[in-house]
Amino acid sequence: MEQAPTATPAERQERHATWLELFYDLVFVIAISHLTTIFSSDLNLISLSHFVFLFIPIWWAWTGHTMYANRFDLDETFDRVLTLMQVLGAIFMAVFIQSALLQDSYLFSCAYLFIRAILLAMYVRAYYTAPEFRPLTVRLVVGFGLGTLIWLGSVFVPPPIRFYLWGLSWLIEFITPWTNRKKLQVAPIHNIHLPERFGLFVIIVLGESILRVTKAVSAIELWQFFTSVNAISGFILVVLIWWIYFDYIDRFITGKLEGTGLLYTYLHFFIYLGIVVLAVGIEYSILSHISTLANLANFLILTGVTLFILPLGIIQGISIQQLPARRFILSSLGLVLTMVLLFMLEYELKTFYFLPALTLILLIYLLVQRRMYTRIQEIM
Repeated sequence: MEQAPTATPAERQERHATWLELFYDLVFVIAISHLTTIFSSDLNLISLSHFVFLFIPIWWAWTGHTMYANRFDLDETFDRVLTLMQVLGAIFMAVFIQSALLQDSYLFSCAYLFIRAILLAMYVRAYYTAPEFRPLTVRLVVGFGLGTLIWLGSVFVPPPIRFYLWGLSWLIEFITPWTNRKKLQVAPIHNIHLPERFGLFVIIVLGESILRVTKAVSAIELWQFFTSVNAISGFILVVLIWWIYFDYIDRFITGKLEGTGLLYTYLHFFIYLGIVVLAVGIEYSILSHISTLANLANFLILTGVTLFILPLGIIQGISIQQLPARRFILSSLGLVLTMVLLFMLEYELKTFYFLPALTLILLIYLLVQRRMYTRIQEIM
């Protein structure tokens, strides 16, 4: 007999990502890889803006299902079937993402619409089968439903009006959880499952970073000293990003995250985006022998690390109560300022050693962070 969706409060038994969720993630690996390849093949600031614009629906589609799965179990067959239908939609998103900003972008639009419609159906089902959570689900259905209707309308209009409607749809859906923060307390987040799911997405984008480093190294025809140094530094930088993120998450977030998790969720968009932008920057830093390419690669590396560090610093400042929040935020800002000064110096001197120098700075930052964590745990 099928069970209705049930909320999963944080105080219930420990719960981890299911095999279905891990399978769900596989398709988004493909979508991110396709999008990053498009960005990397035509590297300029315009393509960067296009990349950011198209990264939003990938992130929001994944996040929408993840937040539903975090608050409601997916053990019943009906929810599994709906999840697998979302997988099918994500496959078509990955297929049509190359033309997502062209005249026939309605194909990508339909694929994303399919995913959001399935998620909406899951919330409608939760409304009827879990009446105790109706104050929450009814508001989410209304907000997400309005966003979905606007997205449906975008299918029937040409660009650029279609893209304006996409933005309006996202805006409505983004603010829907924020305007219903109190209602979200009815079905609180599971504070072990959610950090694990977000961590798995970090692993996905870190995997894309490793792939970019591997592709760059494979494409090198003539090895030079600075090329070898940048290749090694690029790999070390990815490792440092992994270490900085998961060292903090394991110590202070997993099992300890409280509240609605909204700020934690939305700030992770910038963390994910930053890591992928960093990946492309590392790739071009390894390959670039021309100063203009090197400057653009360094800019992407600077942008990527900044997008990663600043949101993480905000999360640290809010979640770690033993020290003033400003200490973590200021340390993040200090790191960004140091990187900007290094970028300006490299821009003038053109030494081609921006990447190894930044890697060394980030290593020092990690060591300082770990020392702060040790002192905090002593206080606790």
